[in-house]
Amino acid sequence: MFAVHAALRGAEAIAVEARPSNNSLILENARHSRVPIELHPLAVSDCHGYAVLDVASDNENAAIRRTEAGSIGDYVVALALLDELIGDRHIDVMKIDIEGHEYRAMLGARKMLERCRPVIVTEYSPEFQQAGSGVPGSVYLEYLEQFGYGISIMLRSGELKPAAGTAEIDELCRHLGYHVDLLLEPTVRQIA
Repeated sequence: MFAVHAALRGAEAIAVEARPSNNSLILENARHSRVPIELHPLAVSDCHGYAVLDVASDNENAAIRRTEAGSIGDYVVALALLDELIGDRHIDVMKIDIEGHEYRAMLGARKMLERCRPVIVTEYSPEFQQAGSGVPGSVYLEYLEQFGYGISIMLRSGELKPAAGTAEIDELCRHLGYHVDLLLEPTVRQIA
């Protein structure tokens, strides 16, 4: 959905999607909308290899939670680094929602973060980060902050609320009982 909307507005849209059924939807939406989308049907992480995509049975969510296949029906997906997929291209805006694997994906995007410093819209849950990346959620946010990003909470009302720190964001997640959406914008130029 986001890639097609970006392409409709004239952006060079790059989509990375690990779930096969979602890839079909992206391609069909792009064809129907008559826009070009560069699609990478894989998962992004901090290393090459493969992982198992645990797929929800009641919605389109899928998450990387393990690297060993447990049965013949498991979805095994290739892993790549965002830095390699992006290459020397400039990225202005990035939307990332990969069910807790965001930290690992951003580790594989270090060069792009240093060079482009894109605006980032990310889903955030401390529990998901622990389950998907194996780190406390604060580690993910602190990693991005070292590139000079300021963090705002995207409230359901549509308002932006500057975050006072990761403790405030984690408390809001606990209070709501689910994730929050965050907007990260470059503030000052820092070398990590």
